[in-house]
Parts: sequence; structure tokens; C-alpha cells
Amino acid sequence: MSKAVKSLDEQTLLINEIFYSVQGESTYAGLPCVFVRLRGCHLRCAYCDTEYAFHEGEKQSLAQIIDSVDAVVAGYDPDDGTEALVQYIPTELAGPSQAFGPPTCDLVEITGGEPLLQRNVHPLMTALCDAGKTVLVETSGACDISVCDPRVIRIMDLKTPGSGEAHRNDWNNIEHLNQRDEVKFVLTSRGDYDWMVKQLEEHRLHERVNAVLVSAVHKVEPGKEIAGCLGLSITQLAEWLLQDRLPVRLQTQLHKLIWDPTARGV
Repeated sequence: MSKAVKSLDEQTLLINEIFYSVQGESTYAGLPCVFVRLRGCHLRCAYCDTEYAFHEGEKQSLAQIIDSVDAVVAGYDPDDGTEALVQYIPTELAGPSQAFGPPTCDLVEITGGEPLLQRNVHPLMTALCDAGKTVLVETSGACDISVCDPRVIRIMDLKTPGSGEAHRNDWNNIEHLNQRDEVKFVLTSRGDYDWMVKQLEEHRLHERVNAVLVSAVHKVEPGKEIAGCLGLSITQLAEWLLQDRLPVRLQTQLHKLIWDPTARGV
């Protein structure tokens, strides 16, 4: 006899933070989005900007997480027993900013750390899809993406040599990509750029997915590098892309242009 499926109250995940912000990357950049950042990662990329997610966070039930996804948009914590800070005004009395009803957000990104390390992320993503959310998962190329709910949009980061983790890429994932997914390359140097071009040619990635996203690690002065990573000028990267006419989309981290690059929860 098969085991009973656990309820959303019984299943848990280690959560680093849940917040409401502007989507900073991917083809969804610029849209309001709720981010669910999971704790833990098995990679140690040279340029990682979320090292705090490696160890910080606490256990929450899937039911709590789902409640928080809508609660953070309304501006309150569902666990502290307080009412929402946003008071809803009847539509006929509302001004332009309140005329669309209670605040909700239909775009949710599951990120980390590495979110696919925790198996209960899958019932969470399925529950969010069932609730009518558009669900993105930001994942490395080192985890099996085939087990994700088919409604989930997978944004897969293929690790370049400059990351120090290229040997961890699971190349079987290429066959599981579809026209709803996106592939991301984070480049640190010309060597990474040439490596990316090779992958584009060999795997025809631009024909497999909705978009191939390319970004540059923020360039720093010699002596300020992290793990030997000096970064790459986005101007230089743009010039290479224009010269080679690659079928890719140049992107920045929009949230770091809006807020302090070291700020959390944005």
C-alpha cells in the first residue's frame, strides 16, 4: 500500500527569505515579483552574491510559505498575528492606485541558493501553479530539471569556467529544455565568452528555449577581486555580442541598479 501524500502543513522547506520586489533578470525583468529564496547551495561560484543563503534561514511549512507569497505583497507578516497594513477601499471610492482591488502578484520566482536541492520544492511549485501563479525557478545547470512541474518556467544557469564550477554542469539537462525555459550565462572574461559561443553552436540553445540570457560579472579593480574573479565590462560584452551577432539577450541585474547592490530583500 502506498504512503499517504503529506499535506502542505506537514511538508517543510528551509527558507532564507520571502520578499516582494521588481524582477531584475530574465525576460520577465521589470515586472513585480514575489521571491522565495531557499537556504543552501552545493556550489561555490567565484562571483556569488547570495552567500548569506548558504546557511541562514529557518524551516517553514509549505502552507506558511504559500500564505506568505500573497501576504508580502499586502505588506504584512501572516505569522505575527496582525492585520494587513493595506486597507482595501471600495473600487468606486478608490484612486488610481487602488482601483484594481486587493494587492496580489501572479509572478513568483523560486530561487536560492540552489532551490532544487530540497525535494519539497516540487510540491510547493505545483501548489503555486495550481493557484494560478506564473512560477519561475532560478537553478544552476548542476541539478536535474526534468523533475519540475511542466508548468514551471526553468531559468537554468550554465556555469562557465570562470565560475569555478563548470565541471558540475549536468549536460543531460539540455535535452529537457523547452520553448518556455530560459538559459543564462554569467561571464567573467573573454574566455567565458568564447566558451559560451561554443555551447551555443554545439547545443543550438537558442533554438531550444525562449531566450538565452547573457550577463557580465560586475568588473572590479585589481586587488579587489573575489577568488581571482575581476569581472567583465558590460560595455565590452555588448560590443562582442554586436560584432558576432549572437542570438542572445544581454541583461543586467536591474534590482542592483535600483537599490544598493548589497541590499537584501530587493
